[in-house]
Amino acid sequence: MVMSDDLSVVRPPLFDEATKNALNLLQDWYREHRVSCNPDGQDRLLAVLIRDPYGRCGVLFAENACFGAGDSEESQQHLDQFRRELRAALGVHALSGDAVALLPDQHVAPEAILHDPDLIPLVEDGRFALLDRLQTNQEWLGKPVCIEPVLPLGVGYSIKGGVGRSTALAMLALSLAREGLKVVVVDLDLEAPGISNMLLAEEDVPSRGVIDWLTEALVEEDPNVFDDLLGQASSRHFFEQFGTLWVIPAAGRETQDYVSKLGRVYLPTFDARAGKIRRLAFRLNQFLLKLKERLDPDLVLLDSRAGLHDMGAAVVTQLGAQVFLFGRDEPQSWNSLKHLLLHLQRSVQVGTKDENQDLRLRLKMVASMMEDFDTSLNRWKEHSYDTWTTLYDSDDTAPFSFAPTDDAAPHDPLVIAFSSIVRKTPLNGPSIVGQWDLLAPSFRNFVDQAIVYLQIRDKV
Repeated sequence: MVMSDDLSVVRPPLFDEATKNALNLLQDWYREHRVSCNPDGQDRLLAVLIRDPYGRCGVLFAENACFGAGDSEESQQHLDQFRRELRAALGVHALSGDAVALLPDQHVAPEAILHDPDLIPLVEDGRFALLDRLQTNQEWLGKPVCIEPVLPLGVGYSIKGGVGRSTALAMLALSLAREGLKVVVVDLDLEAPGISNMLLAEEDVPSRGVIDWLTEALVEEDPNVFDDLLGQASSRHFFEQFGTLWVIPAAGRETQDYVSKLGRVYLPTFDARAGKIRRLAFRLNQFLLKLKERLDPDLVLLDSRAGLHDMGAAVVTQLGAQVFLFGRDEPQSWNSLKHLLLHLQRSVQVGTKDENQDLRLRLKMVASMMEDFDTSLNRWKEHSYDTWTTLYDSDDTAPFSFAPTDDAAPHDPLVIAFSSIVRKTPLNGPSIVGQWDLLAPSFRNFVDQAIVYLQIRDKV
């Protein structure tokens, strides 16, 4: 319980306080040997804290859990006592009745809970775990769909919109196409599409968009609309030397019922053959496999929706992509990013045994629209480092412990200079040719370093 400003009133614990209370209670009981592992039990997991979509909590103990000396009557007394203490610790966030704490033989599907792939360890030894039944943002913490991307893959992501993310990705794509590469840009900012409009003239927009493919993928394994998604960037008409730049818009000329489709795109499905829940990231990975099969591009760039959203969770953490985190030096941006990094502390991809599989290795900040490179950039780096220490290892000798000046660290940014010319020059019209030498310098640092991080230097 937490005291309110009125000392005569004790208010119930809030959502986050209730979860901490439950974990503290579990740890106290374990330290005091009131609950322990059966000597014959081989599994490390002792209990799962289950949090339903409304924030109500309960505990399911594993098969190896043992109360007291193991005598059935004594065990039941200990379990009843634990239930009373847990209800008090959770307050209004407690599941009703005995459901607040169950043994495996008291639950309808204990194995599904105790072996759920979305379990989040709550302590280092894995003794206690959390199963968080979220309606959205389910994929930030889970095991990735793939560790290595199915093809060279870059993601543009930002906590806030209006930071120049789409423009930077468009310039990166154009720069690489001018070097002869085969590049695919996919507009996944489904709520506010933009990058496809920058790169495609109206007559080059294909008949369908990625939202059509993702909607059809809910009901069929291999949607038969792929050939209808591809538009080629209008810039190919104007540059003398150009590779190939395909653009897959959010919606095409013939896309109908867009809002209805948008309301379905993020739904999970059940794969009966595999016996697994499939979420957005799985369908996106199937889409990338199709891109590889049909186009085999040198690089795919995904422009994600801004904010803490299902799309960001899928493309940032689940596909093995190199992720460029765009931001400006604004308090609201740093505060929102810190919320995300605090959440990622619990990710199974942070602190992995194989350092090369650690999610932090694939994240890189981008300081966009910088107006000077002295005081402002130094301040930007200071704020970025202060925010990122949330996700760095506290031990100075650990692999992901970085100095403030370490340019290899995630917090140290690639830099994009502010340019008023960018706002005035359409990237899908003939004027881009005459303006290219004025546009490109603002993005040179970003493009050159992105090539390194995307590991495509040998193709340029």
